[in-house]
Amino acid sequence: MLKSAALALVLLSSASMPVLASTPQPPNPTEQEVQAIFGQRLSHGDRPESLLLLAVAMDQQAQNSPTREENIGIPYIAGLGAGYWVRLLQQEKANPRLDTLVNNALILIYAEGHTHPDDITSAAAHQLLTMAAERGYWPAQVYLTEHQLSKWRRQGVPMRRTSGLGDNKLERTLRYLKNCAQIGFAPCQFQLGFWYLQEPPTQISGLDLLKAGIEVVRRDQRYTSSSETMQDMDKSLAILAEAYSKGSAEGIADILKHAQNSRAAGQR
Repeated sequence: MLKSAALALVLLSSASMPVLASTPQPPNPTEQEVQAIFGQRLSHGDRPESLLLLAVAMDQQAQNSPTREENIGIPYIAGLGAGYWVRLLQQEKANPRLDTLVNNALILIYAEGHTHPDDITSAAAHQLLTMAAERGYWPAQVYLTEHQLSKWRRQGVPMRRTSGLGDNKLERTLRYLKNCAQIGFAPCQFQLGFWYLQEPPTQISGLDLLKAGIEVVRRDQRYTSSSETMQDMDKSLAILAEAYSKGSAEGIADILKHAQNSRAAGQR
């Protein structure tokens, strides 16, 4: 059930957003319809927000995704109107559907014209994505993980099991990170690899995760449009090159060669 006062406040002020359709249709919105709701904000998100969009899009395109039939993502918001999803959340507030949760979170994060401060809309979006993550929706888990990691970085806290980060937050963040890494989402493989590299017992696993992430990016050119992913890849290449030079990792030479070729191709 929705309990946040911030969320209720934002929803009340958003209820007047236009409704473009009454029932879901296959999404095929025009660029003008997308910009009418989001303006240029879709290309100006921070790291957690940008990776959330990437994960949502990849999940919707995956043939084996358990949520492939859900009406989730920017095309459904733009095609039906933001007001459609806001009102649906109000109607379903006792037990909102997954697409209702995620699409309203995307509206709160990216839609133009909110009258409330960013911290209020961000808190409301965070609550909705927390509910979606608890239902196993991995793109929401990506957002929550990246949000928590960014917070720890700002605080200068090393990401180790013994860092006193708080058992619940640490356990949830690591669980979500492992889950999206196992699914094959390259940014999660990179971030889990960086985490593992900080402690000697897991350093070999960390290098393996970096190699896996590089291979995923090499095979899937969609990642080249994600500056966050490519920055992680550059960092991973540097780490692996150093490990290779020290003879502390095997099977890296070919990975470095292929990854550098893919990096160059993505920049052309």
